[in-house]
Amino acid sequence: MENIYLPNFYTHTVNSNQNAFLNIHQIGRDISSPGFSYPQYHNSYTVSIVKSGKGTLETLGKKYNLSVNDAFLTLPNELSVQTADSDEPWEVCFFSFSGSLAQQLLEKTVFKNGTVVVNMKSGDLAQDIINTTIFLNTRNHSDFSLLEYFFKFLSHIDIQKAFPLTETNDGQQKYVGEIKKYIQAHYLEPIKISEIADQLNINRSHLYRIFKKEEGVGVEDYIINIRMNHAKILLKDTTLTVSAVSTLVGYKNYATFFKRFKLATGITPLEYRNNNT
Repeated sequence: MENIYLPNFYTHTVNSNQNAFLNIHQIGRDISSPGFSYPQYHNSYTVSIVKSGKGTLETLGKKYNLSVNDAFLTLPNELSVQTADSDEPWEVCFFSFSGSLAQQLLEKTVFKNGTVVVNMKSGDLAQDIINTTIFLNTRNHSDFSLLEYFFKFLSHIDIQKAFPLTETNDGQQKYVGEIKKYIQAHYLEPIKISEIADQLNINRSHLYRIFKKEEGVGVEDYIINIRMNHAKILLKDTTLTVSAVSTLVGYKNYATFFKRFKLATGITPLEYRNNNT
């Protein structure tokens, strides 16, 4: 397919029946003239990747300098300006889509949490877009086969596939350190393991496994231990009511705090205070 002559702007535009959930609009490749600049304002999401050359992207009040294998996201109903470099104008491959599932899908990719630009380390996505565009323009296809190619594109930017967690001991220790740091900063608040996993861009079950391997206890038990240790300090060194201590270590429900404390120490919070003051 590499040897097939293609015009500078080569796309496949989808004219099939649209639905409310997921619509693929256009797939293609664009080779810009030196210094060529064009504004875009569409009602769809567009994921692009630089196959060769350089350029800039201006969007959401920021300007990004982009080069080979940099992927970038432009949002629906947001003005963006893309400008090819004057000396090394870029070749950009892209696919655009919309629908109620679009944002949900993007949150599982390298573009989660508002990320706009990321380096993909390889040009596999760009080449897949070109090959797919050629295929769709030269052969009959169904809406289902089109979705198949679309999800293949998404697999390239899957957060777990694009940036897998390093399984070395050093890598695991680094993640465990970040987990502990997060817990120390947020133990006064309700903490969900899924939120920690989202912050670190790793799978929840993988987070649990590496943490228990390094610390010998699960994340939930570690959080309880941190809270109980702080509760002991407050009970021993302050005159705060036991109910106030409960709130200060992250338990809005006193009955839950009481149960956790007695399970951890073998005595009630008030008995602990009386024994240590």
